[in-house]
Amino acid sequence: MKSDQNNLLSLSFKKYQGPELELRDGTRIQPGDTVGELRLANKALFRIQQKCSNRVKAAMCIKKEMRQNFESLAKLVVQQKEAEEVKAFYGITIFHQGARLLGLEVKEIEPAFKRLLLTLTHNLFLFLCSLSSITRTKSRYHLLVPKVIWISKEALLQNFLPVPNHVPAW
Repeated sequence: MKSDQNNLLSLSFKKYQGPELELRDGTRIQPGDTVGELRLANKALFRIQQKCSNRVKAAMCIKKEMRQNFESLAKLVVQQKEAEEVKAFYGITIFHQGARLLGLEVKEIEPAFKRLLLTLTHNLFLFLCSLSSITRTKSRYHLLVPKVIWISKEALLQNFLPVPNHVPAW
C-alpha cells in the first residue's frame, strides 16, 4: 500500500515461514506460500486517539479508518500483479480487540517465549508513546498481549471490495 499519513496499514509480501495453518474459510497456508504482512502505523493510530474525547469514540474512529484501509487493500490486491499469489494477510498487534468485528481471525502467538518477548516490546513502545495520556487520565497501565490477525485473500475481497452498482436488465 502507498505510504500515506492517513493510512493505518502498510503492506509487504513475504514467504510464510510458520507451521501449516488453516483459516476459518478453509484457506490453507503452508511454509513457502506468499502472504501479505500488514503493519499498523502507530503514529496515525495515536493521531486518531488524540483527536477523540474518549476511548469509545476513538475505537469507533479507528474501526472506520481500518475499514477504509482494508477496502483500499482489497482494491490493491485486484490491481497489483504481485498480489496474485498471495493466499492471506496477517499482522501482529496489541490492537486486536476490534479485529473480529472487521471479519479478521485472531490467533495466539506461538511459542510462548515469542509471545512474551513481543508483549514486552509492544507494551514498552505503547507506554513510551502514551505517557502524557496515562498521566492525564490517571488510569492504570495494563499489559496488552499481542496476537496475530489473519484474513484470507478471498475473505478480504468478499468483505471489503466495493460492490459495483448493478443496473437491472430490462
